[in-house]
Amino acid sequence: MQVGSIIVHSQHKELLSSFLCHVFDIQAQQTEQGILMPFENLKLLLIDPLKKSLKNKTYLTELEFFFENREELRHIKEKLEFSWYRLTQTKIRLDDGIETFRIYDFDGRPWRFSILGGVS
Repeated sequence: MQVGSIIVHSQHKELLSSFLCHVFDIQAQQTEQGILMPFENLKLLLIDPLKKSLKNKTYLTELEFFFENREELRHIKEKLEFSWYRLTQTKIRLDDGIETFRIYDFDGRPWRFSILGGVS
């Protein structure tokens, strides 16, 4: 089995795309459906919300990324904080822990970053 794309509905897909490209050093691709974000083992497809009624709701999808050690986790945390500030001139909303942390994107969607095999 192979996973195609994970579809992420976003009211702020261009801003989210810019943020992810900077943090993960990837190139976004504009498609007919939306903005394709190719990671190593998966692809995120950022598209507009389905209905206007969804635009003001928090998105419940949580995306997780795992890293080999605390140094890699610390490095990605610094990149996230820097990239967020660069794009928004504000501090990122962050729930911090030793081996895991969450950020909340422009739509209020949580993104979790952890050490592989670490405590949640």
